[in-house]
Amino acid sequence: MSLSQGPQTIYAEERGSTGYPGLYLWDVKLEKEFRIAGTSFAVFCDVFSVFNTSRETSVYTISSNSGIYYKKIQVIENPRIFRIGARFEF
Repeated sequence: MSLSQGPQTIYAEERGSTGYPGLYLWDVKLEKEFRIAGTSFAVFCDVFSVFNTSRETSVYTISSNSGIYYKKIQVIENPRIFRIGARFEF
């Protein structure tokens, strides 16, 4: 007779005992609009993640897989992004 209990999970840390560092994002939009004879033309520039923090937003929290290291960074915040554009309305 065998005991087929299945895999067991052992939690090494208490839930909520670790966390991520504070992540503060600052996005800016500059826009200038010109109105000419009932139409408008605007140019704009968007800047996302102005300070380019690039902090981790997800790490591996399971250490039972031999190919994955515990707390290895999985995802980081996007880098600074510039977007330039124009809009024409009539």
